[in-house]
Amino acid sequence: KNKDFKQEVQRVIGLNTTMVSQMHDIIWSMDESKDNIMEFCADLKAIFNGLRQDHQLSGQFIHNTENVDKKINGYIRRNVLMCQKEVLNNAIKHGKPTEINVYLSWTKVNLSLQIKDNGIGFNESNSIDPMAGNGIRNIKKRVKDCGGKVSFYNDNGANVFIEIPL
Repeated sequence: KNKDFKQEVQRVIGLNTTMVSQMHDIIWSMDESKDNIMEFCADLKAIFNGLRQDHQLSGQFIHNTENVDKKINGYIRRNVLMCQKEVLNNAIKHGKPTEINVYLSWTKVNLSLQIKDNGIGFNESNSIDPMAGNGIRNIKKRVKDCGGKVSFYNDNGANVFIEIPL
């Protein structure tokens, strides 16, 4: 009985943590002061560095420095942030990488996010389709909802490339 109670408490704590994180992301996406591309870049980099350090991974967050006055709306910011989180979490959970790199670039008309790791990549020989999971489906939907495109491929590890019009 005590074990069941402890498991239920842990489940409730996990749900609470998830809800708080989701609320934070929603509030963050509505904060117009974050519409500046460099603010957005700093937020993505902080999330990346936190996950990278938590899992003792090497890697870098690299971004361009042109068009730094570019604005990016909350809808796109939230969807790109959620895609980055999903790709990073999938890589850590399934890919067993030792290194992950994130490349963020933008022009006056497009935003590109590439996440590349040195893990086992997408194992397409599995009897279960690795590209049919909820995470991949969510990424595809978010990118499509923003009018963009996403590709998943192996290149000495998993490689995800997202491009969204601004």
